[in-house]
Amino acid sequence: MKQEFEYWYPFDLRVSGKDLIQNHLTFCIYNHTAIMPKKHWPRGFRCNGHLMLNGMKMAKSTGIL
Repeated sequence: MKQEFEYWYPFDLRVSGKDLIQNHLTFCIYNHTAIMPKKHWPRGFRCNGHLMLNGMKMAKSTGIL
């Protein structure tokens, strides 16, 4: 398990949609900084805009996937 952990951490980039900043990205930062040493903190974050399909936001909540 230690080898697997050290292979994947720290991860280079966490990518999520702009509507998920408040939960996914924020808690990713909080959790990693609270329980891991600095050498295992994420190296970067990226926030995407909404994907559009036929002029509408593509999401489960809109029923457009």
